[in-house]
Amino acid sequence: MLQQGVGTAQDHSRALGLARAAAEAGDAAGLNVYGVMIRDGIGRASDDTEAAIWFQRAADLRNSYGMTNLARFMWEGRGGLRLDRSAAVALWRRAVYQDENPWAQLFLAEALTLGEGVVADKAEALRLLLAIMNQDREPLAKARAAKALSRLQNGRS
Repeated sequence: MLQQGVGTAQDHSRALGLARAAAEAGDAAGLNVYGVMIRDGIGRASDDTEAAIWFQRAADLRNSYGMTNLARFMWEGRGGLRLDRSAAVALWRRAVYQDENPWAQLFLAEALTLGEGVVADKAEALRLLLAIMNQDREPLAKARAAKALSRLQNGRS
């Protein structure tokens, strides 16, 4: 709430401090949130290498958002991680299986559509995109899925 200024004045420094405290206490969601804030430079300078460490710790505790963010870094070769699209796909599959994470579903659907890191499978991509469209916990993922679904149904990647 402090980060976004919801119900209170926006205070990135305080939000970062609370996220760090949660991360240092070993809270899996806190580890991921702290990594996101570091990645995005919220309350401090951006640092992909440090963010990757926090995402790895969150993923190690089976946080699906940590897995998803770590996999995105693998997909892009960011944060000191080598580009490994197959490993990214495997981690997204795990996040989908474990938690039906909408972002993991979206990134996996994109990989399946492109046939990168995995054999192309537009039917599975379609199933994942429809699953995202039937959820309400991640409206931004839903909006991106709607665009991807339109492209897929119109024969474009």
